[in-house]
Amino acid sequence: MSFIKQFKQQLKECNGKFTDPVSFLVMQNTETLTSLKEEDFVFLLTVTKKLKTKNVDQGILKQAIYKLDMIQKQSGSRRVAIESTLDDEDFSPILELAKSRNAEVIHIRTNKRPLFRIAGVLMEVEEDLSISASQLQKMIANTFSSVQYNQFQTMKSVSFSLSLAGVSRFRVHAFYENDNIRLVFKQVPLQIPELSTAKLDPKLLDLLQHNQDLSGLVLINGPSRSGKSTSCAVLLEWINQNLPRKVFCLEDPIEYLFRDNKSSVTQREKYSDFEDLSKVIQYSLKDGVEILYVTKIDSLETLEIVLTAAETGVLVISTVTAIDVVRSIESLFFGADKTVKFGYQQRLSRVLLYVSAQILVPRREGGKALVKEQVMMDSSTKGMVREGQFKVLSNLIDQTKNAKIFSFHADFEDLIKQSELEWNEVMDLIPDYESFEKKMRSQGLI
Repeated sequence: MSFIKQFKQQLKECNGKFTDPVSFLVMQNTETLTSLKEEDFVFLLTVTKKLKTKNVDQGILKQAIYKLDMIQKQSGSRRVAIESTLDDEDFSPILELAKSRNAEVIHIRTNKRPLFRIAGVLMEVEEDLSISASQLQKMIANTFSSVQYNQFQTMKSVSFSLSLAGVSRFRVHAFYENDNIRLVFKQVPLQIPELSTAKLDPKLLDLLQHNQDLSGLVLINGPSRSGKSTSCAVLLEWINQNLPRKVFCLEDPIEYLFRDNKSSVTQREKYSDFEDLSKVIQYSLKDGVEILYVTKIDSLETLEIVLTAAETGVLVISTVTAIDVVRSIESLFFGADKTVKFGYQQRLSRVLLYVSAQILVPRREGGKALVKEQVMMDSSTKGMVREGQFKVLSNLIDQTKNAKIFSFHADFEDLIKQSELEWNEVMDLIPDYESFEKKMRSQGLI
Protein backbone atom coordinates (compact mmCIF):
# COMPACT_ATOMS: atom_id res chain seq x y z
CA MET A 1 0.00 0.00 0.00
CA SER A 2 1.36 3.45 -0.92
CA PHE A 3 2.21 6.04 1.74
CA ILE A 4 -0.73 8.31 0.86
CA LYS A 5 -3.24 5.44 1.10
CA GLN A 6 -1.82 4.39 4.47
CA PHE A 7 -1.96 8.00 5.68
CA LYS A 8 -5.61 8.41 4.64
CA GLN A 9 -6.47 5.10 6.28
CA GLN A 10 -4.85 6.21 9.54
CA LEU A 11 -6.82 9.46 9.42
CA LYS A 12 -10.07 7.53 9.15
CA GLU A 13 -9.21 5.17 12.00
CA CYS A 14 -7.62 7.59 14.50
CA ASN A 15 -10.92 8.54 16.23
CA GLY A 16 -10.05 12.23 16.32
CA LYS A 17 -6.56 11.66 17.80
CA PHE A 18 -4.26 12.77 15.00
CA THR A 19 -0.80 12.39 16.55
CA ASP A 20 -0.17 8.90 15.10
CA PRO A 21 -0.97 9.74 11.45
CA VAL A 22 1.06 12.98 11.68
CA SER A 23 3.98 11.02 13.17
CA PHE A 24 3.68 8.62 10.23
CA LEU A 25 3.95 11.62 7.89
CA VAL A 26 7.04 12.97 9.68
CA MET A 27 8.77 9.57 9.38
CA GLN A 28 8.64 9.64 5.53
CA ASN A 29 11.83 10.56 3.71
CA THR A 30 12.07 13.60 1.46
CA GLU A 31 12.13 11.51 -1.72
CA THR A 32 8.78 9.87 -0.90
CA LEU A 33 7.06 13.18 -0.27
CA THR A 34 8.63 14.98 -3.25
CA SER A 35 7.48 12.23 -5.63
CA LEU A 36 3.82 12.52 -4.64
CA LYS A 37 1.22 13.62 -7.17
CA GLU A 38 0.27 17.30 -7.01
CA GLU A 39 -3.18 16.58 -5.56
CA ASP A 40 -1.74 14.22 -2.92
CA PHE A 41 0.84 16.78 -1.78
CA VAL A 42 -1.79 19.53 -1.58
CA PHE A 43 -3.93 17.11 0.42
CA LEU A 44 -1.13 16.88 3.00
CA LEU A 45 -0.81 20.68 3.10
CA THR A 46 -4.55 21.04 3.64
CA VAL A 47 -4.69 18.39 6.35
CA THR A 48 -1.77 19.82 8.36
CA LYS A 49 -3.27 23.32 8.18
CA LYS A 50 -6.61 22.12 9.52
CA LEU A 51 -5.02 20.06 12.28
CA LYS A 52 -3.79 23.22 14.07
CA THR A 53 -6.93 23.26 16.24
CA LYS A 54 -7.34 19.48 16.55
CA ASN A 55 -6.27 16.88 19.09
CA VAL A 56 -2.65 16.43 18.00
CA ASP A 57 0.82 16.81 19.50
CA GLN A 58 1.70 20.34 18.39
CA GLY A 59 5.44 19.63 18.37
CA ILE A 60 5.03 16.75 15.92
CA LEU A 61 2.61 18.82 13.82
CA LYS A 62 5.20 21.62 13.59
CA GLN A 63 7.76 19.07 12.33
CA ALA A 64 5.33 17.93 9.64
CA ILE A 65 4.55 21.49 8.52
CA TYR A 66 8.23 22.37 8.45
CA LYS A 67 9.03 19.30 6.35
CA LEU A 68 6.32 20.11 3.79
CA ASP A 69 7.40 23.78 3.68
CA MET A 70 10.99 22.76 2.92
CA ILE A 71 9.83 20.54 0.06
CA GLN A 72 7.72 23.39 -1.32
CA LYS A 73 10.72 25.71 -1.29
CA GLN A 74 12.74 23.16 -3.20
CA SER A 75 10.11 22.17 -5.76
CA GLY A 76 7.65 25.11 -5.91
CA SER A 77 4.20 25.67 -4.47
CA ARG A 78 1.43 23.13 -5.02
CA ARG A 79 -1.85 24.95 -5.49
CA VAL A 80 -4.27 22.29 -6.78
CA ALA A 81 -7.69 22.67 -5.13
CA ILE A 82 -8.92 19.40 -3.64
CA GLU A 83 -11.46 18.12 -1.15
CA SER A 84 -10.22 17.07 2.26
CA THR A 85 -11.41 14.09 4.25
CA LEU A 86 -11.56 16.41 7.28
CA ASP A 87 -14.64 18.55 7.82
CA ASP A 88 -14.07 22.21 6.92
CA GLU A 89 -15.95 23.46 9.96
CA ASP A 90 -13.91 24.60 12.95
CA PHE A 91 -13.49 27.83 14.89
CA SER A 92 -10.35 29.08 13.11
CA PRO A 93 -11.97 31.77 10.88
CA ILE A 94 -13.87 33.34 13.79
CA LEU A 95 -10.88 33.25 16.13
CA GLU A 96 -8.56 34.67 13.47
CA LEU A 97 -11.05 37.52 12.90
CA ALA A 98 -11.23 38.12 16.65
CA LYS A 99 -7.45 38.24 16.88
CA SER A 100 -7.25 40.77 14.02
CA ARG A 101 -9.70 43.04 15.88
CA ASN A 102 -8.00 42.68 19.27
CA ALA A 103 -11.08 41.08 20.80
CA GLU A 104 -10.55 40.04 24.40
CA VAL A 105 -13.49 37.63 24.58
CA ILE A 106 -15.50 35.84 21.86
CA HIS A 107 -19.05 34.58 22.49
CA ILE A 108 -20.36 31.98 20.01
CA ARG A 109 -24.10 31.33 20.08
CA THR A 110 -26.42 28.97 18.24
CA ASN A 111 -28.10 30.58 15.18
CA LYS A 112 -26.71 34.02 16.03
CA ARG A 113 -23.72 36.09 15.00
CA PRO A 114 -20.73 35.94 17.37
CA LEU A 115 -20.20 38.64 19.98
CA PHE A 116 -16.73 40.20 20.42
CA ARG A 117 -15.69 42.08 23.56
CA ILE A 118 -13.30 44.80 22.35
CA ALA A 119 -11.82 47.30 24.84
CA GLY A 120 -14.43 46.18 27.35
CA VAL A 121 -17.40 46.73 25.01
CA LEU A 122 -19.49 43.77 23.84
CA MET A 123 -20.61 44.02 20.21
CA GLU A 124 -22.08 41.75 17.55
CA VAL A 125 -19.91 41.24 14.46
CA GLU A 126 -21.18 42.71 11.20
CA GLU A 127 -20.21 39.67 9.14
CA ASP A 128 -22.81 36.96 8.64
CA LEU A 129 -21.06 34.31 10.74
CA SER A 130 -24.13 32.83 12.44
CA ILE A 131 -23.78 29.12 13.13
CA SER A 132 -26.57 26.53 13.08
CA ALA A 133 -26.92 23.91 15.81
CA SER A 134 -25.67 21.13 13.49
CA GLN A 135 -22.68 23.22 12.36
CA LEU A 136 -21.79 23.99 15.96
CA GLN A 137 -21.88 20.29 16.86
CA LYS A 138 -19.45 19.55 14.00
CA MET A 139 -17.14 22.42 15.01
CA ILE A 140 -17.06 21.15 18.58
CA ALA A 141 -16.33 17.58 17.46
CA ASN A 142 -13.48 18.86 15.28
CA THR A 143 -11.98 21.02 18.06
CA PHE A 144 -12.48 19.20 21.37
CA SER A 145 -10.29 16.29 22.40
CA SER A 146 -12.09 13.01 23.07
CA VAL A 147 -11.88 13.60 26.84
CA GLN A 148 -13.22 17.16 26.53
CA TYR A 149 -15.98 16.06 24.17
CA ASN A 150 -17.08 13.23 26.47
CA GLN A 151 -17.16 15.55 29.48
CA PHE A 152 -19.21 18.10 27.53
CA GLN A 153 -21.73 15.45 26.51
CA THR A 154 -21.97 14.11 30.05
CA MET A 155 -21.73 17.25 32.20
CA LYS A 156 -23.15 19.75 29.66
CA SER A 157 -20.17 21.98 30.42
CA VAL A 158 -16.39 21.92 29.94
CA SER A 159 -13.45 24.33 30.27
CA PHE A 160 -10.04 23.91 28.66
CA SER A 161 -7.24 25.81 26.93
CA LEU A 162 -6.79 25.92 23.17
CA SER A 163 -3.69 26.90 21.19
CA LEU A 164 -4.21 28.07 17.64
CA ALA A 165 -0.83 28.08 15.89
CA GLY A 166 0.02 31.47 14.45
CA VAL A 167 -3.01 33.11 16.09
CA SER A 168 -3.23 32.96 19.89
CA ARG A 169 -4.11 30.92 22.96
CA PHE A 170 -7.65 30.84 24.31
CA ARG A 171 -9.38 29.81 27.49
CA VAL A 172 -12.54 28.02 26.37
CA HIS A 173 -15.77 27.47 28.28
CA ALA A 174 -18.54 25.53 26.50
CA PHE A 175 -21.96 25.06 28.07
CA TYR A 176 -25.67 24.74 27.38
CA GLU A 177 -28.03 27.71 27.69
CA ASN A 178 -31.77 27.08 27.27
CA ASP A 179 -30.91 23.80 25.53
CA ASN A 180 -28.63 25.59 23.04
CA ILE A 181 -24.84 25.37 22.93
CA ARG A 182 -22.82 28.46 23.78
CA LEU A 183 -19.03 28.89 23.84
CA VAL A 184 -16.87 31.63 25.33
CA PHE A 185 -13.28 32.03 24.12
CA LYS A 186 -11.12 34.28 26.28
CA GLN A 187 -7.92 35.30 24.54
CA VAL A 188 -4.82 34.64 26.65
CA PRO A 189 -1.69 36.64 25.78
CA LEU A 190 1.27 34.52 24.72
CA GLN A 191 3.53 36.65 26.91
CA ILE A 192 3.07 36.76 30.69
CA PRO A 193 2.50 40.42 31.71
CA GLU A 194 5.19 42.45 33.47
CA LEU A 195 5.55 42.29 37.26
CA SER A 196 4.29 45.87 37.71
CA THR A 197 0.89 45.10 36.14
CA ALA A 198 -0.09 42.76 38.99
CA LYS A 199 0.93 45.19 41.77
CA LEU A 200 2.43 42.33 43.78
CA ASP A 201 3.42 43.27 47.30
CA PRO A 202 7.22 43.72 47.59
CA LYS A 203 6.99 42.34 51.12
CA LEU A 204 5.49 39.12 49.76
CA LEU A 205 8.26 38.81 47.15
CA ASP A 206 10.87 39.52 49.83
CA LEU A 207 9.35 36.80 52.02
CA LEU A 208 9.61 34.33 49.15
CA GLN A 209 13.11 35.45 48.24
CA HIS A 210 14.63 34.99 51.70
CA ASN A 211 12.79 31.92 53.00
CA GLN A 212 13.74 28.86 50.98
CA ASP A 213 11.62 26.51 53.10
CA LEU A 214 8.61 28.83 53.23
CA SER A 215 5.28 27.00 53.42
CA GLY A 216 1.71 28.20 53.81
CA LEU A 217 -1.09 29.65 51.71
CA VAL A 218 -1.19 32.72 49.45
CA LEU A 219 -4.65 33.74 48.21
CA ILE A 220 -5.18 36.14 45.29
CA ASN A 221 -8.91 36.76 44.96
CA GLY A 222 -11.54 38.77 43.14
CA PRO A 223 -14.79 38.46 41.19
CA SER A 224 -14.96 36.91 37.72
CA ARG A 225 -12.89 38.69 35.05
CA SER A 226 -10.79 40.51 37.65
CA GLY A 227 -7.42 39.20 36.45
CA LYS A 228 -6.85 36.72 39.28
CA SER A 229 -5.25 34.06 37.09
CA THR A 230 -3.07 36.69 35.41
CA SER A 231 -1.81 37.96 38.78
CA CYS A 232 -1.07 34.37 39.82
CA ALA A 233 0.80 33.81 36.53
CA VAL A 234 2.89 36.94 37.14
CA LEU A 235 3.78 35.71 40.64
CA LEU A 236 4.63 32.22 39.36
CA GLU A 237 6.80 33.67 36.59
CA TRP A 238 8.63 35.84 39.14
CA ILE A 239 9.33 32.67 41.14
CA ASN A 240 10.41 30.91 37.94
CA GLN A 241 12.83 33.74 37.09
CA ASN A 242 14.28 34.19 40.57
CA LEU A 243 14.04 31.05 42.71
CA PRO A 244 15.31 27.47 42.24
CA ARG A 245 12.05 25.72 43.14
CA LYS A 246 10.03 22.73 42.00
CA VAL A 247 6.67 24.21 40.98
CA PHE A 248 3.56 22.13 40.24
CA CYS A 249 0.53 23.80 38.64
CA LEU A 250 -2.88 22.10 38.62
CA GLU A 251 -5.03 24.26 36.38
CA ASP A 252 -8.63 24.37 35.22
CA PRO A 253 -7.79 25.19 32.51
CA ILE A 254 -4.17 26.04 31.67
CA GLU A 255 -3.91 29.67 30.56
CA TYR A 256 -0.35 31.00 30.53
CA LEU A 257 2.55 28.72 29.61
CA PHE A 258 5.81 28.73 31.58
CA ARG A 259 9.27 27.85 30.32
CA ASP A 260 11.70 26.57 32.93
CA ASN A 261 14.20 29.16 34.09
CA LYS A 262 15.57 28.89 37.61
CA SER A 263 12.53 26.83 38.60
CA SER A 264 11.24 23.55 37.21
CA VAL A 265 7.57 24.15 36.35
CA THR A 266 5.09 21.35 35.63
CA GLN A 267 1.62 22.27 34.34
CA ARG A 268 -1.31 19.85 34.24
CA GLU A 269 -4.86 20.56 33.11
CA LYS A 270 -7.97 19.16 34.76
CA TYR A 271 -9.72 16.44 32.73
CA SER A 272 -7.00 16.49 30.06
CA ASP A 273 -4.13 15.47 32.39
CA PHE A 274 -5.86 14.52 35.65
CA GLU A 275 -9.29 14.13 37.23
CA ASP A 276 -8.77 13.47 40.94
CA LEU A 277 -7.15 16.56 42.51
CA SER A 278 -6.46 14.80 45.81
CA LYS A 279 -4.55 11.92 44.20
CA VAL A 280 -2.47 14.10 41.90
CA ILE A 281 -1.44 16.32 44.83
CA GLN A 282 -0.49 13.24 46.86
CA TYR A 283 1.78 12.12 44.03
CA SER A 284 3.27 15.61 43.68
CA LEU A 285 4.09 15.73 47.41
CA LYS A 286 5.91 12.40 47.12
CA ASP A 287 7.77 13.84 44.12
CA GLY A 288 9.16 16.72 46.20
CA VAL A 289 7.03 19.66 45.03
CA GLU A 290 7.89 22.91 46.85
CA ILE A 291 5.32 25.30 45.37
CA LEU A 292 1.82 24.23 44.37
CA TYR A 293 -0.60 26.32 42.30
CA VAL A 294 -4.28 25.32 42.29
CA THR A 295 -6.49 27.44 40.02
CA LYS A 296 -9.27 27.97 42.57
CA ILE A 297 -10.67 26.82 45.89
CA ASP A 298 -14.37 26.34 45.24
CA SER A 299 -15.39 23.58 47.66
CA LEU A 300 -14.69 22.25 51.14
CA GLU A 301 -13.04 19.23 49.53
CA THR A 302 -10.54 21.45 47.67
CA LEU A 303 -9.97 23.52 50.83
CA GLU A 304 -9.12 20.34 52.75
CA ILE A 305 -6.62 19.30 50.06
CA VAL A 306 -4.99 22.75 49.95
CA LEU A 307 -4.72 23.08 53.75
CA THR A 308 -3.20 19.61 54.03
CA ALA A 309 -0.55 20.50 51.44
CA ALA A 310 0.26 23.79 53.19
CA GLU A 311 0.49 21.99 56.54
CA THR A 312 2.98 19.47 55.14
CA GLY A 313 5.57 22.05 54.10
CA VAL A 314 4.38 23.26 50.67
CA LEU A 315 3.76 26.86 49.61
CA VAL A 316 0.29 26.87 48.01
CA ILE A 317 -0.92 29.67 45.72
CA SER A 318 -4.60 29.76 44.83
CA THR A 319 -7.66 31.97 44.25
CA VAL A 320 -11.19 32.42 45.54
CA THR A 321 -14.01 34.09 43.61
CA ALA A 322 -15.16 36.84 45.99
CA ILE A 323 -15.37 40.63 45.97
CA ASP A 324 -13.11 41.47 48.93
CA VAL A 325 -10.58 40.02 51.35
CA VAL A 326 -12.95 39.18 54.21
CA ARG A 327 -15.60 37.61 52.01
CA SER A 328 -12.96 35.56 50.22
CA ILE A 329 -11.92 34.05 53.57
CA GLU A 330 -15.50 33.51 54.75
CA SER A 331 -16.50 31.86 51.46
CA LEU A 332 -13.89 29.15 52.02
CA PHE A 333 -16.10 27.67 54.75
CA PHE A 334 -19.42 28.02 52.91
CA GLY A 335 -21.62 25.00 53.60
CA ALA A 336 -19.71 23.86 56.68
CA ASP A 337 -21.49 23.45 60.01
CA LYS A 338 -20.34 25.47 63.02
CA THR A 339 -17.96 22.84 64.41
CA VAL A 340 -16.33 22.06 61.05
CA LYS A 341 -16.06 25.78 60.26
CA PHE A 342 -14.25 26.47 63.53
CA GLY A 343 -11.79 23.67 62.78
CA TYR A 344 -11.04 25.13 59.37
CA GLN A 345 -10.57 28.60 60.89
CA GLN A 346 -7.97 27.15 63.27
CA ARG A 347 -6.06 25.46 60.46
CA LEU A 348 -6.30 28.40 58.06
CA SER A 349 -5.00 30.83 60.67
CA ARG A 350 -1.82 28.75 61.01
CA VAL A 351 -0.97 28.62 57.29
CA LEU A 352 -2.40 31.81 55.73
CA LEU A 353 0.47 34.14 54.76
CA TYR A 354 -1.12 36.70 52.47
CA VAL A 355 -4.58 37.44 51.08
CA SER A 356 -5.66 40.04 48.54
CA ALA A 357 -8.69 40.91 46.44
CA GLN A 358 -8.66 42.80 43.16
CA ILE A 359 -10.87 44.27 40.46
CA LEU A 360 -10.17 45.77 37.03
CA VAL A 361 -11.52 49.25 36.25
CA PRO A 362 -11.29 51.54 33.19
CA ARG A 363 -8.14 53.64 33.06
CA ARG A 364 -8.45 57.31 32.04
CA GLU A 365 -6.05 56.86 29.11
CA GLY A 366 -7.59 53.56 28.00
CA GLY A 367 -7.07 49.97 29.05
CA LYS A 368 -7.62 48.61 32.54
CA ALA A 369 -6.20 49.51 35.94
CA LEU A 370 -5.91 46.96 38.73
CA VAL A 371 -7.32 48.10 42.08
CA LYS A 372 -6.76 45.91 45.13
CA GLU A 373 -6.88 45.49 48.87
CA GLN A 374 -4.65 43.20 50.87
CA VAL A 375 -3.58 41.83 54.22
CA MET A 376 -0.08 40.56 54.90
CA MET A 377 -0.91 38.26 57.78
CA ASP A 378 0.60 38.68 61.23
CA SER A 379 -0.21 37.28 64.68
CA SER A 380 -3.04 39.77 65.19
CA THR A 381 -4.85 39.14 61.89
CA LYS A 382 -4.24 35.39 62.20
CA GLY A 383 -6.01 35.54 65.58
CA MET A 384 -9.02 37.24 63.98
CA VAL A 385 -9.27 34.44 61.42
CA ARG A 386 -8.83 31.79 64.12
CA GLU A 387 -11.65 33.23 66.24
CA GLY A 388 -13.90 34.07 63.29
CA GLN A 389 -13.75 37.81 64.02
CA PHE A 390 -14.35 38.78 60.41
CA LYS A 391 -16.18 42.03 61.19
CA VAL A 392 -13.19 43.13 63.26
CA LEU A 393 -10.87 42.20 60.38
CA SER A 394 -13.04 44.14 57.92
CA ASN A 395 -12.92 47.25 60.11
CA LEU A 396 -9.15 46.92 60.45
CA ILE A 397 -8.71 46.83 56.66
CA ASP A 398 -11.00 49.86 56.22
CA GLN A 399 -9.16 51.91 58.84
CA THR A 400 -5.57 50.94 57.98
CA LYS A 401 -3.29 52.16 55.23
CA ASN A 402 0.29 50.93 55.36
CA ALA A 403 2.60 48.60 53.45
CA LYS A 404 0.99 45.48 54.96
CA ILE A 405 -2.71 46.32 55.04
CA PHE A 406 -4.81 48.62 52.87
CA SER A 407 -8.35 48.73 51.50
CA PHE A 408 -9.93 49.21 48.09
CA HIS A 409 -10.76 52.78 49.15
CA ALA A 410 -7.08 53.51 49.85
CA ASP A 411 -6.01 52.17 46.47
CA PHE A 412 -8.82 54.00 44.62
CA GLU A 413 -7.80 57.20 46.41
CA ASP A 414 -4.17 56.85 45.30
CA LEU A 415 -5.14 56.19 41.68
CA ILE A 416 -7.52 59.16 41.60
CA LYS A 417 -4.85 61.44 43.07
CA GLN A 418 -2.48 60.22 40.34
CA SER A 419 -5.14 61.04 37.68
CA GLU A 420 -5.12 57.40 36.57
CA LEU A 421 -8.92 57.08 36.82
CA GLU A 422 -11.88 59.11 35.58
CA TRP A 423 -14.28 59.50 38.49
CA ASN A 424 -17.46 59.16 36.44
CA GLU A 425 -16.26 55.89 34.90
CA VAL A 426 -15.37 54.11 38.15
CA MET A 427 -17.85 55.48 40.71
CA ASP A 428 -20.22 52.52 40.28
CA LEU A 429 -17.35 50.07 40.87
CA ILE A 430 -16.23 51.48 44.23
CA PRO A 431 -17.37 49.48 47.30
CA ASP A 432 -19.39 51.55 49.80
CA TYR A 433 -19.42 54.39 47.31
CA GLU A 434 -21.27 56.94 49.49
CA SER A 435 -18.66 57.06 52.27
CA PHE A 436 -15.82 57.13 49.74
CA GLU A 437 -17.42 60.02 47.82
CA LYS A 438 -17.84 61.99 51.04
CA LYS A 439 -14.16 61.54 51.84
CA MET A 440 -13.03 62.52 48.35
CA ARG A 441 -15.20 65.65 48.34
CA SER A 442 -13.80 66.72 51.72
CA GLN A 443 -10.34 66.58 50.14
CA GLY A 444 -11.44 68.47 47.03
CA LEU A 445 -10.53 65.53 44.78
CA ILE A 446 -13.93 65.38 43.04
